Amino acid sequence: MQAPPKLTAHLVRVEQSVRDVSLGQMAIEDFVAMVDELDALFQQKLSEVEGMEVPADCGEEINAEMEVGRRGIEWYLVALQDLREYVNERSLSSLQAGLEKARMGNDLLNEALQMNWATYQFYRQAAEEYLAQQGL
Repeated sequence: MQAPPKLTAHLVRVEQSVRDVSLGQMAIEDFVAMVDELDALFQQKLSEVEGMEVPADCGEEINAEMEVGRRGIEWYLVALQDLREYVNERSLSSLQAGLEKARMGNDLLNEALQMNWATYQFYRQAAEEYLAQQGL
C-alpha cells in the first residue's frame, strides 16, 4: 500500500493567488475572497481538531500527529492574516511573509499526514501478525 500523496492544493492556490495579485492579474476582491474562503476552512478544521478527544489508549503517536497537524493549521491561519495585511497596506513583504508561513503550515500538515500513515502501517502490520499467529 502506497503512502498518501502530499497535500498541495491549498498551497498551490495561495502561491498562484499571491503571484497573480502581485502582478496585477487578480482583482483585490478575488484575492480577498480566496483569503476569506481559506480562513473559514482552516478555522473550521482547527475547531474540529481541537474538539477531538483522543482515547488514552491510542498512544503518544496519535497525540503527536494531532499536535503537528494543529500547528500546521495555525501556521496557515497566520499566513492568511499576513495576506490580509497586503490588502490593507499593499506591501509585497506581507505577501512574501504570508507565502512563507503558508509553506510552513503545509509542511507541518504533510508531516502530520506522514506520521498518521506510519502509525496506520504500524497497527496494520501488528494486526496482520496477530491474525497470522492465531491462524486466521
